[in-house]
Amino acid sequence: MAARRALLGLTAATTAAAGVGYVTVALGVPEPPLVKAKWMTSALKSRREHIRALKGSGALQTKNGTGASFDILIIGGGATGAGAALDAATRGLRVALVEQEDFASGTSSRSTKLVHGGVRYLEKAVFQLDPGQLKLVFEALRERQVLLKNAPHLVWSLPIATPCYKAWEVPYYWAGMKAYDFVAAASGSNSLPMSKFLNAKESLVAFPNLKYTRDDEKTQSSLKGTIVYQDGQFDDARLAVALATTAAKAGAVVANGIRVEKFVFAEETSESLGSSGSGNPASGSGNPALDQKKPKQKRVVGVVVRDLEKRGSKPFTVHASAVLNCTGPFTDSVRAMGDEKRAPIMTPAGGTHVVLPSHFAPTDLGLIIPKTKDGRVVFVLPWLGGLLAGTTDVVAPITLTPKPTRDEVDFILEAVAPYLQSPATRKDVTSAWSGIRPLASAPKAGDGDGGKTENVSRDHVVHDENDGVVTVTGGKWTTYRLMAEHAVDAAIAVAAEVDQTITTRTTNCVTPKGTYWAFPISGHTVCPY
Repeated sequence: MAARRALLGLTAATTAAAGVGYVTVALGVPEPPLVKAKWMTSALKSRREHIRALKGSGALQTKNGTGASFDILIIGGGATGAGAALDAATRGLRVALVEQEDFASGTSSRSTKLVHGGVRYLEKAVFQLDPGQLKLVFEALRERQVLLKNAPHLVWSLPIATPCYKAWEVPYYWAGMKAYDFVAAASGSNSLPMSKFLNAKESLVAFPNLKYTRDDEKTQSSLKGTIVYQDGQFDDARLAVALATTAAKAGAVVANGIRVEKFVFAEETSESLGSSGSGNPASGSGNPALDQKKPKQKRVVGVVVRDLEKRGSKPFTVHASAVLNCTGPFTDSVRAMGDEKRAPIMTPAGGTHVVLPSHFAPTDLGLIIPKTKDGRVVFVLPWLGGLLAGTTDVVAPITLTPKPTRDEVDFILEAVAPYLQSPATRKDVTSAWSGIRPLASAPKAGDGDGGKTENVSRDHVVHDENDGVVTVTGGKWTTYRLMAEHAVDAAIAVAAEVDQTITTRTTNCVTPKGTYWAFPISGHTVCPY
């Protein structure tokens, strides 16, 4: 109760601050005219041409004799990998992106379709006094604004209602959503309408299937109203594919159906690395006599890949000055290619969603179940003429084809049922799917979570493996662009250890500003930047 009173005491200040400068923007406006950006190539190349470019990557040579026609080779064609390819290509780098399956075929097409800061993370920041969670919300809301501005054809606003059945829930959730508004304003993400309160009658008009009296508790409670806040919704698969395609338009070599089978190493002494003039302390002490005595270290100078689209294809080598690991759930298996003894830095968290017919909820208003039996939240959101409900959050086995379990589907239906006049049953489920979130930190042993991952941070980690490889993992779809920027920054520093010219050839990151439009496909612009 003391925490609630403290949060309520914050309400007046947050309301006043959040109300300043808010402007409602109507999305769905006509797409802006095409702009010819400096980095655009004349036309997209065929997949065959991209494969040919991959095979010819040994054309240029570095001082130590290793092929390095690509500055950065990116493994993984999901949100972060495609975003990194676009970021690096628009900085003027020679970039290659390879993906084993299809672009966004994994987790990046199996999200909750929300571009959001995370109201749950903000609650944790307040009650757990966790500045890391607050930082995550701040960054995510800032990136939400970037996406709303740069990709209005794929990202739009969506009102989401939080039902209140107890008297104390009205001021509690209202204060929480106003705090969310305040953080959005402070981060510069102030283009969406402020949250508002709807009384019980107004709530039932807006959401006719919302239950008026909850009878799943010891004491029945009637609907007091809803707090409606705004967040972003987006087409995750289209955005990821658009990023990869626009990266190709910017000059990146991009190919799916390419499996990385192993790393290619070159034995390099610290002296030879130091002679490249990178200035990196890890490259040498500056004293040749001392450097010559240091043991040799293996450096990754490329990867061996195989074209899965061509039957009977032979493996071939792709060379690069730096390799960027953006493989999501497969982060640690790729890291093990460099050293099998490396400790894991990623926890796979399974997230299941179910799709229901549209008659269970309105087509223009989402619903957030504020607290489930395991202490998380569940969303019910309009999506492509139906309803998307989810998600679960438990440690999951790593596989290319994760499948929802019966228990996970039942969990979602049970979480939603107390809030609907006509609850959905398993017979109403038209489809279900599961994705694997790559969380950047593992749960502590013996913490009693029982395999749950709701308390694991959604922040991202960029890790230099000290062998020519940079790994990025964690994060969330909303912050893919920021993750890509940080990862490319690190990869440039690693690539500069063997090719100092990269520092003079590289321009600043351009993805957070300006709106460049690549080219139209079927009446739609591919992607900004």
